[in-house]
Amino acid sequence: MLGVARDLAARMGVLAQVDFLTDDLRTADLGHALHDACLLGQITHYLTTAENQDLFGRAHAALRPGGTLVIDAPMLADPPGESTALLSVLLWASGGSTAYPFEAYRDWLDAAGFRHVRQLGERWLAANRAT
Repeated sequence: MLGVARDLAARMGVLAQVDFLTDDLRTADLGHALHDACLLGQITHYLTTAENQDLFGRAHAALRPGGTLVIDAPMLADPPGESTALLSVLLWASGGSTAYPFEAYRDWLDAAGFRHVRQLGERWLAANRAT
C-alpha cells in the first residue's frame, strides 16, 4: 500500500510534503495536530462502522485546526451507480466488506468533530477540522 501511496503523492507533486506511516490503520497513533491534510484511499469500505468511527476520531485529532480529510471510497447512492453497485457486490463476495452511503460518512465525520462535510463525486468526499 505504501508504494501506491508514494506513487499517488509523486503524481500529485506533493511527495516531499507527505509523511508515510507503516502501522495497522485500526490502531495506529496518528498523532495530535501534526498534519494539514489526510487522505484515506480505498480503505474505509473494508472497515466496520465502529472501526471507521474510531479512525475518523483519530484522523480529526491528527489534523491541525482547519485541516482537511479527504476520503476516496465507493459510496452507495439511490439508485446506485453501475460501478459502485458492481464494487459493492464484489466487496461483499470477497470478504463481507461493504460500501457505505454518503450519509453514513457524514454522520460519522460530524460525530468526530469535522465540519463542512461534502461529497465531491461518486467516490470522493472531504471534511474540515474546525479552526
